Amino acid sequence: MTSVLRRLKCFEHIAARNLKEAFEEARSRNSISLGDRSRIEKVKASDLNAANPFARCLLGKHLWSEFESYFGLSDLKPIPDEPLYWVTLADLECITDLNQRNVDIAGMIRKLRYGLKGLSYVGIMDLGLYANIQPGTQYCSRKGVSWHLHLFAWGETRKEMKVRAKRMNELPDNYRPIIPRPEGVGFNWSQVTAANIAWRYPYMCKTPRKAYRIGRRKDAAGDVASNSLFKSNKSDLRPGQRITLFHLLKRHDLDDLLIAGGEGVAIRRRAIRASETA
Repeated sequence: MTSVLRRLKCFEHIAARNLKEAFEEARSRNSISLGDRSRIEKVKASDLNAANPFARCLLGKHLWSEFESYFGLSDLKPIPDEPLYWVTLADLECITDLNQRNVDIAGMIRKLRYGLKGLSYVGIMDLGLYANIQPGTQYCSRKGVSWHLHLFAWGETRKEMKVRAKRMNELPDNYRPIIPRPEGVGFNWSQVTAANIAWRYPYMCKTPRKAYRIGRRKDAAGDVASNSLFKSNKSDLRPGQRITLFHLLKRHDLDDLLIAGGEGVAIRRRAIRASETA
């Protein structure tokens, strides 16, 4: 399925171009050093720095190769014979300030992977920059960065996965989303299909590219009712926002963000090894 890797390559080449433009245009461009500029070059891809889009292409290629080999995927068999799930995990404890320097990635991963016990999975930590959060959500600040997980999981029937997700979303201290329940959920899942795997995989591996805003829905007159539901909007990152995320990511390697469990552990290990020696 070369279309999967072509799409990832397209995503990341655009991300690299946009980041280099941000280095020249953003008001915060003076925070970018010569070392920062060299960190995102293609020749540094095998360093696997999390801020380098070319590193994501490299790791994505080897991770997909291992994924294909494990499940026996091909153009004639685009998805596994067993059920495969796309899972997104988020929690309020995994939101940081925009400029936080010391981020406990390992602690966040332990928190987020709690509900995956018994499953096999491979996934990557992603960052969502919230440029504006209206009062009334479960998060007290108006801005923040959500460190969350996107992953592929397998090892249960659809019915079992549905029960797992329901249980995890009902636990009071786990998977608390920004938008209050029941409108928002922190353990989100869907079954992977032949139609969506070519989009899901590049999305998991990509560099962050969107900014989010949470507001309240308005009525036909444009007024906000006290009991109105929240809505989330997204837009392309602005140059300064790209630099904010760059500074957060540059302190981490992709092997810090790449997680695995069960049968996925060997897939992760081989993909990291192949990427570092490329």
